[in-house]
Amino acid sequence: MKKTSKLIRLIHNPTAGDGEYSKKEIIKLIESNGYKCNYTSSKKKAIGNIKPETEFIAIAGGDGTIRKMIMTLLNKKLKYKRPIALLLLWYCK
Repeated sequence: MKKTSKLIRLIHNPTAGDGEYSKKEIIKLIESNGYKCNYTSSKKKAIGNIKPETEFIAIAGGDGTIRKMIMTLLNKKLKYKRPIALLLLWYCK
C-alpha cells in the first residue's frame, strides 16, 4: 500500500514578519517535512474552497492575520471541521 502525504491548507500573510518569509519559503519548509501544501494568501477576500482531503489548516502571519482568519473560518459553513496550526512569523525571527 502506497503512503500518501497529508494535505495542508496554508493561509499566509505575505507581509507578516516584515515580509521575511515568502510563500515559496514556507511551502518549501512544509513540503520538506513530508506534507503537500495548498496555498492561499490572506490578502484575498475569500479563502476559497477547502478540499475535503485537507488534513488541517495552517495560518502563517501575525496576530492580526490569525485573528482575521480564525473569525473567517468560524463564520464559514465548512462541511468538514479541521484542526488549525498557527505559524507566528514574527516569532520566527
